[in-house]
Amino acid sequence: MRGLPQGARIDCVDNSGAKIVEIVTVLNYKGVHRRSPAAGVGDMVIA
Repeated sequence: MRGLPQGARIDCVDNSGAKIVEIVTVLNYKGVHRRSPAAGVGDMVIA
């Protein structure tokens, strides 16, 4: 199962007024060298 990488742009479908949001960073991401952070199901992101 693949997640959404950092920098992905996602259509926003709530009443916040934003049309497109971008994933800025994935919180509490622990990865290996040269792997880009990706958010999966249940991960917290800053958008």
